[in-house]
Amino acid sequence: MEYKGKKATIRINRKSCVGVTMCAFNCPVDIFEPVNDKSHMVLENLPKCLLQDCMKCRDNCPTHFIWISVHD
Repeated sequence: MEYKGKKATIRINRKSCVGVTMCAFNCPVDIFEPVNDKSHMVLENLPKCLLQDCMKCRDNCPTHFIWISVHD
């Protein structure tokens, strides 16, 4: 995905996810949605991601299983 000229990769470790779904509830642009007690990415919403201006999904994950890598 790309935002403000920066490219990024978002990864979520679904095997280790405990299903708190804080990423889905804290994302202002609905990148994640809760499905069957786990969060899943909504691919059509990825272009809306605010990347380093937000990172609420990563910061609110209590198990730290979301990684965001920003690169030029």
